[in-house]
Amino acid sequence: MSEAKRFYFDIEGRDDQALKEGFTWLLGEALGSRGVVAVPGLGQVENLVPGITAAEATTLKKEKRVQRLGTTIELVTERAGGPAAIAGKPILAVWVDDDQLEKIERKRPSAICVIPWLRSDIERWRDAYAPTDMRSGEAAVGKSAITNPVVERALE
Repeated sequence: MSEAKRFYFDIEGRDDQALKEGFTWLLGEALGSRGVVAVPGLGQVENLVPGITAAEATTLKKEKRVQRLGTTIELVTERAGGPAAIAGKPILAVWVDDDQLEKIERKRPSAICVIPWLRSDIERWRDAYAPTDMRSGEAAVGKSAITNPVVERALE
């Protein structure tokens, strides 16, 4: 399996435009197939509007999946888990933290895009993976303690 593509929004707090852009990204990555949206708990699903419609949020919360443009978006929460739902699929991780991202990364999604609540919530993940900022196109600067690039690549 190839290395997952990783993206994030360099934001703090609620950002309705990031939700719209995040779901557009997810639909583009999963086009005609399956994608996953991860939130810490079911209580956050209705807050995904305007990334999805209110009706889609209701369906997603109730049925744990929703159809849009021929694409199935599956819901994963920390409590409900969903390892099978994540493996090999693109995932939009909304308002998750480093510990939740670590669990998601272990399931090897094909691509991941993170919308944090606080920048500090995803600091370890950003440092470890140097994801691309969705708005600037710049890679986050990781904090690697390894200075030899050959050794760093071998450890990856």
